[in-house]
Amino acid sequence: MRLLKWVAPLAAVALLIGWSGASLRAEDAPAKPAVGKITGTVTGIDKKPAGNVTVSLFPPAPAKAGKAGKAKAAVKAGKGEKGAKKGPEPIMTTTTAADGTYTLSDIAVGDYEIQAGSRKDAAGYVHQAVSIKEGDALNVPLQLVEAKAKKPAAN
Repeated sequence: MRLLKWVAPLAAVALLIGWSGASLRAEDAPAKPAVGKITGTVTGIDKKPAGNVTVSLFPPAPAKAGKAGKAKAAVKAGKGEKGAKKGPEPIMTTTTAADGTYTLSDIAVGDYEIQAGSRKDAAGYVHQAVSIKEGDALNVPLQLVEAKAKKPAAN
């Protein structure tokens, strides 16, 4: 009987501590990051849905600068350094479904460049600036255009 006199108050105190700790933990939880989503359909040069096309999200392109600024930006981007990759790495990449649809999810709020296809790809290429705000669900259709051929290097 003596044991019961101590167990009941201890159990009550333990419950109170547990409830207060649970409420503190919920308040202390970090806020979810502000994100958005981009969906769309990629169409080819022939204006038909383009399946199996790479869609990539990049940081925004730097503002155009004079010759000195371009040289500095090229070195920062890895251009001009022997063996270095050219241009920025994509933040995320996906491939279109057979019907040309794509989805990029959990994109942090900010400004980006979205690109479909490749400048080297005969199927076409397109890039477009996008801006993500918290909770956005943007529909960004992308129409591939013929990639411009690079001029041969002068000897």
